[in-house]
Amino acid sequence: MPTAANLAHPKRDLIVLEKSLMLNNSSEYVFHCLGHFFGLPNTHDEINPNIPAVPGPLPPVLSQEFVDGSNCALHGDGFCDTEADPGTNVPLDGMGNRYMPPKGNYMSHQTGRCRYTLQQYNHMANVMLTTRFYLH
Repeated sequence: MPTAANLAHPKRDLIVLEKSLMLNNSSEYVFHCLGHFFGLPNTHDEINPNIPAVPGPLPPVLSQEFVDGSNCALHGDGFCDTEADPGTNVPLDGMGNRYMPPKGNYMSHQTGRCRYTLQQYNHMANVMLTTRFYLH
């Protein structure tokens, strides 16, 4: 709920977009930036880098999430409905399973991005209601 202090001094958030990417990549780039604005990590980010997965991935894999999703709530981007993303060209996770990077997800760095997952939508809605409530 807005307070008198918030109304007197509203937050001034902004998103800065690189002009060349706006012209060449259109909506994929905008939706990726909006995802970050509303609290989403990249699909290859690691939410718990100090808690090693066992067995761990081979370097230079950034995410410690297993392809089978068995540790998806603790590692990777923290969303169990996004595919495990190594963030590199290394094809195998710590258990020897082949990564299939999320090509359709806006928060991936792959081409052809066109969607958020349900858990990502829910997270963005929660950020809107709790952190950026002044936007609605």
